[in-house]
Amino acid sequence: MNKGTTTNKMSYIIFVVLFALIFVISSSASAKKLKVTTPWAPPAQCMVSESVQMYLDELTKRTNGELTFEVFWGCALGTPLSRPSCLLVEQ
Repeated sequence: MNKGTTTNKMSYIIFVVLFALIFVISSSASAKKLKVTTPWAPPAQCMVSESVQMYLDELTKRTNGELTFEVFWGCALGTPLSRPSCLLVEQ
């Protein structure tokens, strides 16, 4: 399997999990802060990370700050494919 295909699959999985998580949380009235881990380097070093950061910023804007994100770059919380629980809701 080539590197590009693996990266595309990982990107797809991350975005699907984010959408599913946002859908579940959207019915809650209180503000939520989500911890998100990504396999990419910080935005200053990786163009894909810039896209992810822009997406998360747009979600925060569209939810009027009800949904915010703390991003851990470079799989700091663990790899998304090995641990789907890497997306945590802070209590």
